[in-house]
Amino acid sequence: MFKKLLIVFVLLTSFVNAQHTINGKMGTLGDYEWIILYQLQGSKQNYIANADITNGSFSFTLPETATSGVYRMVYDLEKQLFVDVIYNDEDISLLFHPKYPKISVEFKISKENQIYHQYLTKSLGFQRQLDSLQVAYFSSTTKDNIKTLYLQHYTDLKKVQEDFELQSKGTMAYHF
Repeated sequence: MFKKLLIVFVLLTSFVNAQHTINGKMGTLGDYEWIILYQLQGSKQNYIANADITNGSFSFTLPETATSGVYRMVYDLEKQLFVDVIYNDEDISLLFHPKYPKISVEFKISKENQIYHQYLTKSLGFQRQLDSLQVAYFSSTTKDNIKTLYLQHYTDLKKVQEDFELQSKGTMAYHF
């Protein structure tokens, strides 16, 4: 009986401490041979690992000691090209175009990152509209129409914010 309990305990702890992976694929092959994974902590980047890029694909196995947070994958130091991900004890799989990582990233696995990037994409459009309306407001002599449009777009942005706050409740993405 003791042996059976010991085996069950060992198996359970191996699942609890299971290592997670970050798998990525670049949509277009480039001249990139390697990628470096850092954990962002304030203004510091702490080195975690590096991996080779083969046929546009790479993979990191996170150490068991990896903590939740924002991780940065740098693949071109000269042009400062990188992709940021939120890690919160789940596997991550992503696809992106190496020349346009911020606007092309698509998460195949990682609910947290999917929610966060959907939020960024949706809210960025509204934010650009609000910025344009502010510029138009201060350079126009007829401000009433612009003010009305601004309030409509602001209300839409507020609704998007509330929707994504509900979707991300209980995740790290909620804090962003």
